[in-house]
Amino acid sequence: MYFKSLFIVLLFGLIGCQSTTLKEQLLKPPPELINFALATRGATAESPDNKPPHLPEEVIDGDISSDTWDEGSGWAGSLNHLKSDEIRKRTYIRINLPEKKEIKRVVVYTIDSEKYPAKKYGLRSYRLEYWHGTGWGIIPTGRQVDVQYTIRDNIAGKIVHDINGRLVTDKIRLVPIYSNDTKKSYELTAFGGRALYNIEGIARVMEIQVWGYDLPTGKAAEKFTKLLAPQGKPEPSDAMLIREVLDTYEKGYESEDLEKVMSCFSQNYFSNGRGYADIRNKAFDFFQQNDNIDLTISNLNMHTNVIDGTIIANAILTLQHTPVGSRQPKQVSWKFALTFAREDEKWKIISAD
Repeated sequence: MYFKSLFIVLLFGLIGCQSTTLKEQLLKPPPELINFALATRGATAESPDNKPPHLPEEVIDGDISSDTWDEGSGWAGSLNHLKSDEIRKRTYIRINLPEKKEIKRVVVYTIDSEKYPAKKYGLRSYRLEYWHGTGWGIIPTGRQVDVQYTIRDNIAGKIVHDINGRLVTDKIRLVPIYSNDTKKSYELTAFGGRALYNIEGIARVMEIQVWGYDLPTGKAAEKFTKLLAPQGKPEPSDAMLIREVLDTYEKGYESEDLEKVMSCFSQNYFSNGRGYADIRNKAFDFFQQNDNIDLTISNLNMHTNVIDGTIIANAILTLQHTPVGSRQPKQVSWKFALTFAREDEKWKIISAD
């Protein structure tokens, strides 16, 4: 009886100690978010636009003020991608972190001062993207507008984007689409009937903050890696459906069937500055200018992006064709990554790298 009583005392004492520890853990505040997008933390910034004095490194210097824009603060990006014949020249401002981090929030500061108010000169529309290992995907945030824009019709100087789900990366970039002073005026018509435009306005970014946590190291890192591994292979049915889409894509090119080719793409397709209409025009022009087209997709592998449920297909594309003018057969091969999203129970291509 004595030993039974002693056991009960010890048992409840042990539970009491564990409860206290649990309570302490529950009351322990979460770790502070760290802004990793600072030059002082080893971050770097780059862009196709490197025109002094508004250089890429200005967005990671820790200065969020717009008052010194005229002295060279902030980054200035070209909006020439809005010209119909220069869609590939879409600019961006990219932040490179020294190592992968778990990102929880991205804060964008566009220009906003008494002289240059955001509603007149700031960023109006843009995309936030992250490097997922094989290409760029749009960052899932609570302010998502659609698959093409992260934000649209903005008039604020500070825009906070909280991340939905878990996102681990070492590269993020902002792709400006419009600024609030963008003016697009018709200039002339190019070969093929495409309209050309004059573009006024620039993309102005004062600072980009990338807030998150350090990743664990040692044994904790192994567990964390396994937790993040859900980038596994898609369900067989999804893989088969995407393979069918790619088969349709191949057959569409080989039969020069524009509608069949475009049935593989989402109406919301957007990648490297090009939308659905641009892809259609490019395919139409290719069919007009070439014969004996043969398209082969090989070395296909797929994985699921657990952040947003999309499926990324990596493969090698080999294209054989004979230009109408020269009649000399040509062949070209390249690696690509296509991102698929489910729309109305069908898989559609929403971006490509």
